[in-house]
Amino acid sequence: MDPDNHGEGREYPPEETEETGEPGEGGGWGGAETDIDGMPVHYATTGSHPAFTALAITLVIILALAVAAYGTLEIDLGLPPVPGETYPYATTYSAVIPAGQPVTVAGIPLVVLNAGDTLRLVVNGSPEEFITGEPYTIARGTAQTSSLGFELSRTGYQVDAIYQGAEGTSADLSLVIMTSQRASSRLVKAILPTGVEITPG
Repeated sequence: MDPDNHGEGREYPPEETEETGEPGEGGGWGGAETDIDGMPVHYATTGSHPAFTALAITLVIILALAVAAYGTLEIDLGLPPVPGETYPYATTYSAVIPAGQPVTVAGIPLVVLNAGDTLRLVVNGSPEEFITGEPYTIARGTAQTSSLGFELSRTGYQVDAIYQGAEGTSADLSLVIMTSQRASSRLVKAILPTGVEITPG
């Protein structure tokens, strides 16, 4: 055998490239990035799954509607009372009302004229006289709560006032708010007078 022709005529298989999945020239993987062990590096692609995207959009819409509904809550105290309705829930607040200061209780205008041994006042345009410790019904009706034009609930209510005595020229009244179901804080706030000292109990 001619040493100068050693290996002549033999065919060697071509080096594998990236298409065959085998190492190519220099031990690489067809030019792909490899780690320290020579294995190809694969990077995970990120993307939003359609189901998660839809869920996120739904949650955003629900949250936006909830905020809008809360911000547009309206309470109408002017509906008439339901005949025979009872008021098993009651909360009491103390209100100190200065003489001559007009206030409203459950939408009913009230003005204290004189606070002494008895209380002289005008309730809804009519002169009244309250005896200390005696309950007097100031208002009775049905409160409708609505939002975005839709009615959410109706609650029957009755407000009694009990004259506790004079504080200077002001009248100390206990306002007993009785309702047909548990009253929300918004409903209580709508019933109580504003611009005067109010304390629970």
